[in-house]
Amino acid sequence: MTSPSCIGFLLPVAELAGMSGLARQRRYQRLIALCPFCRWPETPLDGPTALRGSRRSFSVKNTTRYPPIISRTRDVVLTRCRRGGLGRRMAWIAVSLAGIVATPAAAQATNPSDESLRQLERQQELRERLESSPDVRLPRPSRPAPAIPANETPCVNIDRIRLVGEPRPRFERALRRALGALGWQAGRCLGKDGIRAILRETQQQLIELGLITTRVSAPPQDLDTRELQLSILTGRVGVLRASDASGSRARLDTAFPADSGDLLDLRDLEQGLENLERLPSVTAEIDIQPGTTPGESDVVVDWQQGFPLRVSLSIDDSGSRETGRFLGTATVFGDHLVGLNGLLYASLTRNLGLDESTHPGRTRSYTLHYSAPFGYWRFGATASRFEYDQTIAGLNRDYRYSGKGERREAEISRVVHRSDVGRTRLKATAWLQTYSNAIDETRIAVQDRRMAGYTAGIEHRHFLGRATLDLALSHRWGTGMLGATTAPEEAFGEGTARPHITSFHARLDAPFVLAEQPLRYRGQIRGQFNHTRLIPQDRFAIGSRHSVRGFGGNLLLSGERGVYWRNEVHLELPGPLHPYLALDTGRVDGPSTDDLPGRHLVGAAVGLQWRWKNTWIDAWAARAMDRPAAYPDPGLQAGFQAGIHF
Repeated sequence: MTSPSCIGFLLPVAELAGMSGLARQRRYQRLIALCPFCRWPETPLDGPTALRGSRRSFSVKNTTRYPPIISRTRDVVLTRCRRGGLGRRMAWIAVSLAGIVATPAAAQATNPSDESLRQLERQQELRERLESSPDVRLPRPSRPAPAIPANETPCVNIDRIRLVGEPRPRFERALRRALGALGWQAGRCLGKDGIRAILRETQQQLIELGLITTRVSAPPQDLDTRELQLSILTGRVGVLRASDASGSRARLDTAFPADSGDLLDLRDLEQGLENLERLPSVTAEIDIQPGTTPGESDVVVDWQQGFPLRVSLSIDDSGSRETGRFLGTATVFGDHLVGLNGLLYASLTRNLGLDESTHPGRTRSYTLHYSAPFGYWRFGATASRFEYDQTIAGLNRDYRYSGKGERREAEISRVVHRSDVGRTRLKATAWLQTYSNAIDETRIAVQDRRMAGYTAGIEHRHFLGRATLDLALSHRWGTGMLGATTAPEEAFGEGTARPHITSFHARLDAPFVLAEQPLRYRGQIRGQFNHTRLIPQDRFAIGSRHSVRGFGGNLLLSGERGVYWRNEVHLELPGPLHPYLALDTGRVDGPSTDDLPGRHLVGAAVGLQWRWKNTWIDAWAARAMDRPAAYPDPGLQAGFQAGIHF
């Protein structure tokens, strides 16, 4: 059997030229190990060059027009090899440590891992927009500060105040809050007005805890014991039913966590209304009526639904130059189709081909989602897929490079705490995701990724007056389930198919007034921290309109960990127009950022939003304010997004 030999190969080494000597040599040795059938020079050449080889002869072609910027993931060998003793068959071998393939003339083409990150960002933004839920809560009433009358006569010294009857932690909490608000201390002398103040404040605290039909009273008693006893009369749910005028398809038992005989809790009613009204075609109102049994109240829900199918259309220019800049999205919604108050939608995003003459690439994205509530629980499943292709120029001909990714996930969540000022939800998700790439429809096996695992998280929404604060923390870890495979990066300790990633997210929406002008601040912080090395698709990226505006999104800075902070101040004007200013900053870090030209970006933008009925437009212009010296000047960036729903 003769020794295998290569009859030719193409090696883009632009990135090697941008590395230090030691880093370049280390990366070069790893490339050699991945392609044992290729014949390599003993050392990597200096300068942004490309090699073309045939057996032991090499020629050098200058490719300085393809600068080695931003992505260290262009570690690529594209080689055509022949194994002399194995039937002289031809095989394409494409090797990439980070999932990227290119030809020498494609050094500026879209980095496929960057394209995957862009697709994932768009899908995340789409899901957040399509799956938003309404807020239903009882506003805290304004009232004068409570007080116990001073120097009241006659009065009795009271050392202890306690509840009698059915013991419940929430009743005790209401009493503690009331006594704290009143400033009561043991041994204080109480008269009739003082006792009434304690009853009134305890009743108010019960209402703020959601127990709107539970009553507190002071039964006849002997106060010579220096103890005041308060009695709780619980209010319960009699019947939960739909009104006579409600539609025949109303389904209340899965929406409301309360049942007959339960304590009538306003938090349960708010949760039920949110479960119903998360569907925009549904409206619901609650009427509490006296029940047939003392202490019970009937909950009557007036439920109405319009046409259950909805359509949303949007267009934007968030795509890349190589795969199509102008994207259109069409989403079809189905509300309460199977009688479970469930939300179903199917979404398609594709490039519109408006710039096909200059950039004949293609991109597609699909999402299918269904979720349904069961009281404080929610169950959901989502399937998404993206695919793209682009034409990249080779030395002798053009190549068609394509990639695709899929994700499946099943989610379960539960609201574990709800009050008049906020709610907390725990979430658990099982997921499976795959990535693959091809050249001229020939699959590049070494770039395949199949990963699976779990995500556990906590979300909290808090109401600060008219402001709303959202906080989220999650941890994602990969496992070997569902046929998950190891990643090629694991051979060099540069990534794993079983990552451990902690992510966090905070968002604040706060109206305020400055010089008698209504304004609104919207801020967002998002970041991640890695506990393992990560493949490119799991890394954190900045430089797109979804992270740090002003950089176009074609050249991303990515690393194992990072954070970005987005800030917007909107001018609240009467009418449909709302101008705003934005300032964003972001930073990435981690071992994979060692070869980047920098790690920090700052950008600013000015924009104008227009909303009228069911139509909206958001147009903006942005500029880079701070960037690494080796990062090319992106110039003035402009973008838009427009949509209509019906």
